[in-house]
Amino acid sequence: TGNNRGKMAIQWAGSLVYDQPKNQIIFDRDVNAAFLQDAKDASPMTLKHCDQLVVYLKTISATASAGAKTQLDHIHAEGAVNFLSKGINFTAHIVDYDPSTFLMTARGSPEEPGHVLDEQAGSTGSFEEMIYNVQTQQPEIIKGAEGEMRH
Repeated sequence: TGNNRGKMAIQWAGSLVYDQPKNQIIFDRDVNAAFLQDAKDASPMTLKHCDQLVVYLKTISATASAGAKTQLDHIHAEGAVNFLSKGINFTAHIVDYDPSTFLMTARGSPEEPGHVLDEQAGSTGSFEEMIYNVQTQQPEIIKGAEGEMRH
């Protein structure tokens, strides 16, 4: 299994709202988020130009030896989201990331499908949905693909 530990930085042009009852942080307008996993060959991953980024948190209950702690549960980004990482660049209307599975799901809209440029495989094209493994840094599933898509 992998490691979700690492460094994260978030920049935004609008507002930041911490919704304590929902245990989420909402960043608005031109949000950029960069993450680097604590792993030997990890490459930086960046989400750029999101209209909104929502960080869902979960609280781990206190134990006899440690107090309660908060950790990342899920990330949801919307609005012409651009993802950049080792050899791949994709744009999608919605991007969701589940750190427990290392899977990032990118979805286009009917009006604007997602677009991908995979420099490693020499592929370009559009998609309805793409599931990308951030640990292996490879696409796992591409639905509704058009163009020269290889993975």
